[in-house]
Amino acid sequence: RSASSVSVSVTQPIYNGRKGIIGIRTSRKNEKIADYTLEQKILETIAEVETKYFSVLENKSLMMISFKDLEASRENSKTANVRYTLGTLSKADFLNVQSQASSKEVSYIQAKSNNDVSRRDLANFLRIAPDFKLEEVDFSALNPIIECARGLDDQEMGKIVQHAVLIGIAGNPSLKISAASVKISKNTLSTARQSFFPSINLSFTNSWDKSDLDRNYTYQGIVTLSGSFTFFPVIDTFNELRATSSSLDEARYTYESAEDGLVLAIERDFYALVTAARSIGSSWQAMGYAESTYEQMKVRFESGVISSSDLLNAEVLLFSAQSQYTTSRYNFLRAESSLMKLMGLYDKKKLHELFLQGQEVE
Repeated sequence: RSASSVSVSVTQPIYNGRKGIIGIRTSRKNEKIADYTLEQKILETIAEVETKYFSVLENKSLMMISFKDLEASRENSKTANVRYTLGTLSKADFLNVQSQASSKEVSYIQAKSNNDVSRRDLANFLRIAPDFKLEEVDFSALNPIIECARGLDDQEMGKIVQHAVLIGIAGNPSLKISAASVKISKNTLSTARQSFFPSINLSFTNSWDKSDLDRNYTYQGIVTLSGSFTFFPVIDTFNELRATSSSLDEARYTYESAEDGLVLAIERDFYALVTAARSIGSSWQAMGYAESTYEQMKVRFESGVISSSDLLNAEVLLFSAQSQYTTSRYNFLRAESSLMKLMGLYDKKKLHELFLQGQEVE
């Protein structure tokens, strides 16, 4: 005698501690983290390219300033040679001028080297040929924001910083990643807690049986409601719960630390931008004074009224003022670029609106 049997069983979990829902939420947060990571990389790349590009422009300007300073020193050296030949200049003053001219040649070589290195650094980063064409920054378009930053008082600066911090907290992708990590840790902790709850399943089984003596199959349907509870190993379950709880505390600390660091970084770059803006104004005035002084000293030296030391001091003053003016302008651009990255902004007009209108950028 033989028999045959066919059965089909379907099982549907009714309650499993919401692990499925939590898993879906965790997956979505992981997708968000991937998006935020991409956004962060884009902002970092933009800021790095701008920083390197500004470095090329700055070093190019400093090289030109150094070259003009060298040319002026050579011209003064010729004048000193004529005066020394005529006996109207002492040997010590003549050697002083010659020494200064030699020093300027070394400075120019260094400035030229800095320009070449920064240019190659940018070319290597962009994977392009180092003979690329430079486009100068239109600083005249930045005059309104520069003048605005120069004229801010302490109260106005405080309000703008508060708005900038709010924008940064809402838009900084790195902080978004930390916030998403906190939520993922919460989900993981919830999943670990569900291990202490039972799971309930509903199953339905259809079976068809037939023996050699039967002409037809006999049908039987069974509905089963079952529950399960994990008793062992309890210690491992508790250890897992403690570990996930510690991970949540760590994620929260990381977020708070990242938020505090972001606030400090925004404040630092904001005041660096304001400082650079004010330095642009002061160095512009100093440069005008230094140019006027140098021209006067040059005429007086050619006339034999002053010594070489007075002329060389005027040269140093002019070179320092021109270098400071150039550095201040590019410090402003670097601070602006860094502030954009921290606040999660792509359009600089939004940052300028924050300064010009003193209102939060949407």
